[in-house]
Amino acid sequence: MKTFFRTIIKWVFTIIIPLVVLSTCINYFYTFGWNGWSMTLIWSAVITVTLINAMFYTSYMRTTHLLPKIKCQWSTGVGIYMRKVNFHWELDLPLFTIIFQRRK
Repeated sequence: MKTFFRTIIKWVFTIIIPLVVLSTCINYFYTFGWNGWSMTLIWSAVITVTLINAMFYTSYMRTTHLLPKIKCQWSTGVGIYMRKVNFHWELDLPLFTIIFQRRK
């Protein structure tokens, strides 16, 4: 449960908040136009601080992973299917296999 909350916090601070700030900025300039340099500088500062915050959370929470470990290898199969093998999932494509492993 502890890692679930860390993952949620990392998603919020590294992906959701920067996307919301960027979309709000784009919507503001689309709606009101370029009013002057003051608003441009303010929005630039807000975006810069948000992206620096996202980089901080990414580097600070290195032990929290958002995606599984992915390995690729060549195989001799021709079909397309996904299967569960002991402790990981495999996506078999023609002549190629992608292995998704859980991080610990």
